[in-house]
Amino acid sequence: EAAAALDRLVRALERRRYSLDEPDGNDETWREDLDLVEQALVAGVSPGARRRATWLPLSVTGVGRPAVRTQGPAGSDPVDAQRREDHLVG
Repeated sequence: EAAAALDRLVRALERRRYSLDEPDGNDETWREDLDLVEQALVAGVSPGARRRATWLPLSVTGVGRPAVRTQGPAGSDPVDAQRREDHLVG
């Protein structure tokens, strides 16, 4: 049911942004869908992760975000570069 609610929210957001037609639904139905999706997300994480997200969300701290991988020069391979570094370091 939460997956269907998320689909409805995404569809409404896309229609609101990119379509000349108004999206189906209204603020109340979208709020209900949003609450349902939020409940499903909260139910799917550990209590520790829930506390961290409440106390210090990543959107505020930026701490713990995965590093962004960029494409290196032609022929470079990040995995191969790590292997070479591991070999040199020991």
